[in-house]
Order: sequence, then structure tokens, then C-alpha cells
Amino acid sequence: MSKKVNKEFNSLNEKIIDNEFNSSFEYETSIKSVFDTEEEEEISEKLKQMSKSISIILTEIIETNSKKKDNNTTDIFDTINIPDISIYDYIIRIISYSNCDENILISSLVYFDQIGKIKKITYSNVYKILFTSILLSLKYHEDEIYNNGYYSEISGFSKRELKQMEYEYFVLLNFNLHIKQELFECFKNALENCKI
Repeated sequence: MSKKVNKEFNSLNEKIIDNEFNSSFEYETSIKSVFDTEEEEEISEKLKQMSKSISIILTEIIETNSKKKDNNTTDIFDTINIPDISIYDYIIRIISYSNCDENILISSLVYFDQIGKIKKITYSNVYKILFTSILLSLKYHEDEIYNNGYYSEISGFSKRELKQMEYEYFVLLNFNLHIKQELFECFKNALENCKI
């Protein structure tokens, strides 16, 4: 991380500790400027392409769902204030600061798909569901992970929200994060063959 990013990160940490942010999405909007484009240069072209494919897929899902009748139910994943960052930029930010690799992205997309069969994905919940998908994939598949305080800084959501989102996600997935190899390969091939 550059010195500029570290300095701004520390400033945001102090504000969080001092409870200067009233909601997670004020933090979301404020933290956007901390993550500059130089971090994106460190990400492989393959990860960038996968991120682009995922962002396009999620946007298409949201657009399709916007035409469906809404049942007006809300839960921990819904928010009133939609973050001012594109889905692609959000994925790139997560990858940049969490050591997320191709397998984590693929696994998280499998989880996301499973949740999408249960919940209507919209702009008001996509960021929380996406981040929770990646977070659980990291925690399930990686040996070395960061604490939720760090993931809170990356995501723009409070540690309390992250804990609640993780639990709710586990419930929706029946506490099963295992992915069959055939399913993983199917999603991997679909992402690799996605023409953008």
C-alpha cells in the first residue's frame, strides 16, 4: 500500500474508533477515495477479466430482477444508501486488499448463485451479498485470513454488520460451504469463456 493510502486509512480508522461515521455507507462513500487505481495494476489480467465478467453478470441479474414484482422484504443485506462505487471497482478493491485469487472468486460466485436462488438480488443488497460471498470463501478455503476489523475496512461495513451477514449467509446456505468439484469447474469454465 502506498504511503498516501496508509495515511488515509489510518485517518479513517481513527474516525471509526471515535464513532464519527453514523452508518456503514457513509464509511463506504468516504473510503472509496482511499483505494486508488495504482492498486489495480498489481492484479493479474486474468483476475481483472474475471472481475469484469462477474460485474457484468451481477448487473444483468439485477436488471432482470428489477423487472420482477417486488415482495418488499428487507433483511441484513439490504441498505437504503447504495454505495457510490461500481460493482467492478468494488471487486477490484476486495481483491487488492484481501489476497483474493481466482479460486476464491469462482467459489464466491457459486455461493452468490445459491443465494440468488433464494433472494432477489438488487442494487440495494448486491454489495453486501457479494462481499459476504467473497469473505466466506476466503475464510473457508484459505489458511491465513485477516480479522473482521480488516475486512470491515475493505468492505465499508461495520464489524457487527459483517458478523450478522456471515451468520445469515450461513443460514441461507444451510451451513454448508462445500462445493462439488463438478460445480466449481462449471462456474470456472463459464467465467473463463465469458466474452465481454
